[in-house]
Amino acid sequence: MSTLTARQTMVLVALFVATSAALIGLDSRRSLDPFKASLRAAVEPVVSGLNGIGESDPSELEAELAAIRAERDALRAENTGLRDVERENEQLRAQVDIEEEYEDLTLLSARVLEVDPVQFEKSIILDKGYDDGVRRGMAVIDPNNYVGQVVEVWPTISKVMLLINTDQRIAVRLADSGATGTMEGRWQAGGRAQMTLFDTDVEPAAGESIVTVGGAGGTAGIPSGLLVGQVGPDVVTDAQGGSLVIPVLPYADFDTLKVVTIVIRLDTNVDAVPTGAAGGVGG
Repeated sequence: MSTLTARQTMVLVALFVATSAALIGLDSRRSLDPFKASLRAAVEPVVSGLNGIGESDPSELEAELAAIRAERDALRAENTGLRDVERENEQLRAQVDIEEEYEDLTLLSARVLEVDPVQFEKSIILDKGYDDGVRRGMAVIDPNNYVGQVVEVWPTISKVMLLINTDQRIAVRLADSGATGTMEGRWQAGGRAQMTLFDTDVEPAAGESIVTVGGAGGTAGIPSGLLVGQVGPDVVTDAQGGSLVIPVLPYADFDTLKVVTIVIRLDTNVDAVPTGAAGGVGG
């Protein structure tokens, strides 16, 4: 690093002294007043703003913050509502597609009114009931995948037990191998669902699809071939029971159900009477 010589230092000192003397002289003659006024005009707004921060009324600040939070919460609620509407629209569009795919079935669209009303089971309440042709035992899809089965019917509403509830038990089969078994819900036991297969020679592949089995040897009221889920990891062999216990990963997203489809089967509880009066769940 270079350093100043003694001569260079003396020159700089002389320049500093001369400049200072000149400025002092100009100031004494008020020649610098225009420049000082311009500088003051530029700086004063900033200083006033900084002073204003410390002098603001705390109640005003709290009111402004409360207004900002309220606006944020309103926007958040609006955004959530828009997402729910979009999700319902998507499921309605899927309803149209499923009606074209299953032309041989009578399908009834229904909206989800309530989820798990008793808080200890996995069920939903729909806005369609006995007067719409709904009967106990009918299958409900989302509409691409099997969701559950109608267990209670009132004149204008119905209750569907989701497939993951421990009370649910239906006939299913592995889509690739064709091996049949039963599936039951496991939600209250800490799981989702599992399939029991009484053929230990079968080797289910991870990710293999599982579908419903209806008709003779199947579950009454549920058509065959509805997608349920896929084979999960850790298949267990129950040597004592002579069976395979297969974890099932359901395809349906039970937390986002807005619109579902009831598969109307005219051979299902045709003569059954409604559970109770309209609007009275469990009545």
